[in-house]
Amino acid sequence: MHLYNATAPLFRRLVFGMEKAQVVELATRATRLIREQCERQPQTRWQYEYSPETFCFTEPEFALEICEAVAEIWQPCAERPMIINLPATVEVNTPNVYADQIEYFCRHFSRRADVCISVHPHNDRGTGVASAELAVMAGADRVEGCLFGNGERTGNVCLVTLAMNLYSQGVDPQLTFPEMKRVVEIVENCNQLPVHPRHPWAGSLAYTAFSGSHQDAIKKGFDARRPGEVWQMPYLPVDPQDIGCSYEAVIRVNSQSGKSGSAWLIEQNHGLKLPRMLQQDFSLHVQRETDSHGKEMTQNALWQLFRERYGLVAVPPLTLLDYKSDSQQDGQLSLQATLRAYGETRRLQGHGNGLLSAAANGLSALLKQQFVIKDYHEHTLGERSDSRSVAYIRCVFPNGDSRWGVGIDNDVARASLQALCNALSGGHHSGERK
Repeated sequence: MHLYNATAPLFRRLVFGMEKAQVVELATRATRLIREQCERQPQTRWQYEYSPETFCFTEPEFALEICEAVAEIWQPCAERPMIINLPATVEVNTPNVYADQIEYFCRHFSRRADVCISVHPHNDRGTGVASAELAVMAGADRVEGCLFGNGERTGNVCLVTLAMNLYSQGVDPQLTFPEMKRVVEIVENCNQLPVHPRHPWAGSLAYTAFSGSHQDAIKKGFDARRPGEVWQMPYLPVDPQDIGCSYEAVIRVNSQSGKSGSAWLIEQNHGLKLPRMLQQDFSLHVQRETDSHGKEMTQNALWQLFRERYGLVAVPPLTLLDYKSDSQQDGQLSLQATLRAYGETRRLQGHGNGLLSAAANGLSALLKQQFVIKDYHEHTLGERSDSRSVAYIRCVFPNGDSRWGVGIDNDVARASLQALCNALSGGHHSGERK
């Protein structure tokens, strides 16, 4: 059973037209009636809750007086449990003032050990969560609230936020949210009110970083993370997977994003660990794309752009068909290769101190184009012995411009040769200088 009546001076004067004694008499008379009715049904274990409504702007001494009078009638004990609920009916002060009021009450209430002190913060000033947390620190045992801050006006304190705040500090809130998105869907359907995308812990953007500097920090955090370690991640106070969210939503790409966000998504979804200078080059193309459309880039669009820019298409303009290499007595290597060059089958011959050197010399002669290979990186896609290899090559041209190419193949040599071909046949120059 729950009884509440307003106790603040404004309500006593304007709403009820009562003096203090009359307000106390109203609460005690109702409590006496409730106890009598409860005692007529002893088979039920009744719990009584009394709220001095408008507690937060009631004189502290009077709030204490009326609660003492009510408790005297109810006589709280194990058989007759009682909750004293102290609402911030309308937020009128900073959270520390509310906490001071709670502390004063807890220290001076004569039956403190026999009752549960509850708080009921609203969010008129936007500090409902802070008020609840400070009230608990001040001595409260219980918090009343709503999921995602539903309630009158600006709503009651959000219980999800309170629970997740505790969880993020290593305190078990006795509530779990393994499928936060599902909870949001159900609440939105029941209340016909949307949960804001940036609602703490539960909003669709709560774990999403668009800023380039934020994405860079998150990427470095994931790169450094080892299995089994305590969760410590820049900009992510909890592991999104703990509440049923995937890492895919952590980084999203728009015009604010830098090189790290795009690189992280490419690595997470496709296993490619882009060299730093390639990250920078790709970010320029992403920036142009997002600026031109004014929209966020989806993961599919990002991958499509990467493939188009660096040659990972079905039929690249320069396609390696086959090759053969032989070591010469002078320590040089000779290369013979067949290419499909812009629709025509061409033969290539080259010599150099290694496979890429020979290929570069042969391609330079074939295409009548001068260039120097400035960067080369390669790694396997996975840890199995039969995993495919990916190669990254940057070529620099006489005017100082450069292009990147990427190649993927079961054979690391073929991947490297195709990456070189893709760098030479790429689209617009990136504008990077030596």
